[in-house]
Amino acid sequence: NVHFPDFVSAGATTTAILAALEYRNQYRFGQHVEIAQVEAMAGSMGVALLDYFVNGKSWEPIGNRNPWSAPNGCYPCEGEDEWCAISCPDEDDWKNLVKSMGKPAWAKDPKFQSRENRLINHDELDNYISQWTDNFKSHDLMNLLQQHLIPAGVVQTGEQLYNDPHLRERDFIVSVDHSEWGPVEHPGIAIKFSDTPGRITRGVPYLGEHNEEIFSNLLAMSENDMGQLLQKKVIS
Repeated sequence: NVHFPDFVSAGATTTAILAALEYRNQYRFGQHVEIAQVEAMAGSMGVALLDYFVNGKSWEPIGNRNPWSAPNGCYPCEGEDEWCAISCPDEDDWKNLVKSMGKPAWAKDPKFQSRENRLINHDELDNYISQWTDNFKSHDLMNLLQQHLIPAGVVQTGEQLYNDPHLRERDFIVSVDHSEWGPVEHPGIAIKFSDTPGRITRGVPYLGEHNEEIFSNLLAMSENDMGQLLQKKVIS
């Protein structure tokens, strides 16, 4: 499971902190910053909220599909549990997809000649496309579609991502020393700066592992004050 709200609220929090720091630098006053995860997440669903406010329409789960484009989804490829994501947001993408498939006769059917009709007949459209994609290895299909300027990408498992040569080439998978497990590999930093590149220097800490370093050394908190926080279970 991907805990998407965690990432959305973290991004909102980071932006808010930067804005607060800019405010402090300009006006020399700090301020309290509060971020509610549900509000941050709701803000990323503006179109769905607007559709309900204006039209009274409540969105329902649609899987990998998109309410404005068809085809749009994950399509089976050669092999066990191999998939490729394909999206055709506009008519040019659709024409390029038809061309990449060799201009099959079924694509000339009026029910597929407009985005509106393709959305209505999405199930049948998916069946046709799946019969075609099932003849390709996932990466071969992705490369073919991208050569035709079609948004497409391989749906990768955790193992495939871990061994992905592109991620390895970009040093996204890093090795660090864990205090108990020794050298371990895990995802690195996704943002790369030209002059100040970030890096991960150590493994995940245990709960409370750096309490003394932070509270005592950095914040100059007394041993008695730290003891009170421990007693109240504010820290561990």
